[in-house]
Order: sequence, then C-alpha cells, then structure tokens
Amino acid sequence: MKKTSVSYVSEFNDNYIWLVHVLSKNKAELEIIIVDPGDASTVIRAIQEQIQPKAIFVIHHHCDHTAGINRLVDKFQLPVYASINSIIPKVSHPISHGQTITFESMGLSFQILSVPGHAQKRGDN
Repeated sequence: MKKTSVSYVSEFNDNYIWLVHVLSKNKAELEIIIVDPGDASTVIRAIQEQIQPKAIFVIHHHCDHTAGINRLVDKFQLPVYASINSIIPKVSHPISHGQTITFESMGLSFQILSVPGHAQKRGDN
C-alpha cells in the first residue's frame, strides 16, 4: 500500500521548498514533485541522485517561490504547473480552479483550488 508523504527543505531563513513523494513499504519511491523552488541548489542538495523529480508546482509568482525554476527545468526537463493567470517563468502547464492533475506513475491526483491571497497580481494566485 502506498502512502503520500510531504517533506521540506528550509531556504532563505524563513521559507520552505516542499517535496511530495509516495512511500511504499517504508521506503521512499524514486519520484518527487517539487513545490515552490525558490532556490535550485537547495533542491539539488536535498534530493539524491536516484530520485527523479517529476514536476514543479508553483503557488505564486514571488521570487522566493520561483527563483529556482529555470535551473531545475534545464537540469531535469520538468513540466511547471502554475495558475493560468500567472507571470511565472517557464510555465508549461497552466492550471485553473477545478482542474485535476494526475501522476499515474506515482499514483497521485491533485484537485486544483483557486485560493487568492497575499500574492494576487493580475489574477495570479
């Protein structure tokens, strides 16, 4: 039986980069989803060579959530999921409220919720 797990790495003294993965028989699977990579070096140090990032999810456009995107996309050829209204670099999969994203190899599905907050700019969230 698989169980979803979320871990994090600290960055910039007051922020986190989230790593979503699936646990099976108490061992981490070899695929992760990176959420809000403000620094690519932090992510690269945190994952081991045998772990394959599958995608990047970005919550909003602030640089502490986006500054690592370009380097990670270039290194791992990752799709980037972000709001359809975003101004985030390298977005390959614009998403909107109510949409479902599925990663079959990981056995994960995500339902997208629009939750406008402190970073709303031109409809971005």
